[in-house]
Amino acid sequence: MATYYVIQVWAYHGSGMQGWRTASRQAGVPYRFSSREAAEAAMREHFGNLREGVGVRVHAVSDGPEADPSSER
Repeated sequence: MATYYVIQVWAYHGSGMQGWRTASRQAGVPYRFSSREAAEAAMREHFGNLREGVGVRVHAVSDGPEADPSSER
């Protein structure tokens, strides 16, 4: 199993619920990075106004059979 990295932001959902939400493309496909360094660079570029680890983070995900490798960056 390979590992890829996604950017997650802390989000407030309706009815007072809150939690980490994966940043995704227009079609709901999450942005995927093959290295932590690439994900962190993109996170700082696009979410520089949020505090790292509190409002935004890089999260490692193990590649499963349902994952689409063609969406990697």
